[in-house]
Amino acid sequence: MKRFICFISLLITQISFGQDLIKSADKVDDFTGQRVLNTNVIAVANGASVGNLKFCLGRYISKDNDMYALNIISSKDLGCSGSNSNYIHFLFTDGTSVKYDKDQAKVDCNDINISIYVVDKNDFVDKVISKVRFAKSSDYADYTWTSLVSLDAFFNILN
Repeated sequence: MKRFICFISLLITQISFGQDLIKSADKVDDFTGQRVLNTNVIAVANGASVGNLKFCLGRYISKDNDMYALNIISSKDLGCSGSNSNYIHFLFTDGTSVKYDKDQAKVDCNDINISIYVVDKNDFVDKVISKVRFAKSSDYADYTWTSLVSLDAFFNILN
């Protein structure tokens, strides 16, 4: 039943907003054997003064590890990616929250840069995101989650 609901949510999003969440083709690193899967980049939240928050979710599978990384695409308005002070904080409709504060990206201050956070998919099971605070080296912005698709559905796509 859960998968059916996820499928319907994805279908509604694709029809309503034309945003395709389908994962990109698998990539395998010839040297390490690591397999990489990614969703497409989509806008998932809106900030009043800073526009949309866009991201894709990646899954990295090797013989020793299976991890997920959230790749957040943003402008330099909030600062540089890769800074030690960067974080992303999710607030859920049930009043709980989860915060990730280790931006794994290399420091990048270009006009468009990507912050990378290793995330635990269990933090999002059966959770509905209401707001997101995204902070980078210079400032932070609060966003309202506008996507009809939960982050839990993103994880299911990469399974």
